[in-house]
Amino acid sequence: MSPLSEEQEGAAIGSWTLSVLFLVSGAAALIYQVAWGRAFLPVFGGTTRSAAAVVSAFFLGMALGNWLGGRMASTRMVSLRRYALAEIAIALGALLVLVWLELYRWAYPFLYDGGGSLPGLMPAVQVGLGILALGPPSIAIGATLPLMARSVTEALGRVGSRVGLAYALNTLGATLGAAAAGFLLLNHLGTRGSIVLAALLNIGVGAVAWSISRRGLPAVSPRDVVEPPSRRS
Repeated sequence: MSPLSEEQEGAAIGSWTLSVLFLVSGAAALIYQVAWGRAFLPVFGGTTRSAAAVVSAFFLGMALGNWLGGRMASTRMVSLRRYALAEIAIALGALLVLVWLELYRWAYPFLYDGGGSLPGLMPAVQVGLGILALGPPSIAIGATLPLMARSVTEALGRVGSRVGLAYALNTLGATLGAAAAGFLLLNHLGTRGSIVLAALLNIGVGAVAWSISRRGLPAVSPRDVVEPPSRRS
């Protein structure tokens, strides 16, 4: 096997490894979402507005995280290290949600007594409390996509295929995570145990990604690089 072929094979292995990490990260993200949806029910009550508050906070944080992650993306190595740190931040933020929940269980009845009779106030309070608790980990979750996309792409000609693969595996992981949380984890581990398990998954993904960044990412063959078309004067 020629050195060039070995280099191409190493790049493919490196991309697959990172994509599998992104699958596990996607599973953890949906475990959080399902677990958070149940965890906030005793606080906000079992209403459609309660579920909407949690989902709104989650996706608002994701959107902001996508934007921030795009600004943080740099070289492949730097982006992978920042991705690893984002995974650790997800875990820490998710564990902190458990603290917020305990505080909300104590404070929410007083907030409800004070503003429950005012139209539109309590939905705003619920969304605000959801953003306060879920915002940090959701932002970190959103930041992982652009950072991982930069980590798995070096050649312009392979941007579509590699980012598509990473995103597909992340979505597959999200599907598996949602199913596992809804049908298995919450029944056997409970809400707190499911969140802790997801946090451990994020910590593991972050540790592996950091280790890979320390060893160095495999380079892509120059023949795979597609230069952007030059502008004619």
